[in-house]
Amino acid sequence: MLYEAQFRTPAGAGKLIQAIRDMDLPELRIMEICGTHTMSIAKAGLRQILPPHIHLISGPGCPVCVTPSGVMDEVLRISQLPNVTITTYGDDATAKQIIRQVNKVQEVVASDLKAGEA
Repeated sequence: MLYEAQFRTPAGAGKLIQAIRDMDLPELRIMEICGTHTMSIAKAGLRQILPPHIHLISGPGCPVCVTPSGVMDEVLRISQLPNVTITTYGDDATAKQIIRQVNKVQEVVASDLKAGEA
């Protein structure tokens, strides 16, 4: 992140916090979608330093974290059908690519095991 280092010092973080508090903003509700975001916010203590009119709301979780593996298996099966296009949240697309690679590795291992039995 641009200028990230300056905010990692107590003085820099203090300036950022004060700048946020000085903003003339209406009451805000900001939802963090991913559990990793929620954990990072908690670890950094952001909830305690935000002005009272800024509320952080924990969201439903990102699709990768909350989607049961059986659903992902079915999505992958359907994605292999002709004339099918599936669109997803960005993390799901990454997970799909990873799962395909894992499946390829499993196929190679299974093939090697069968060849060793012959």
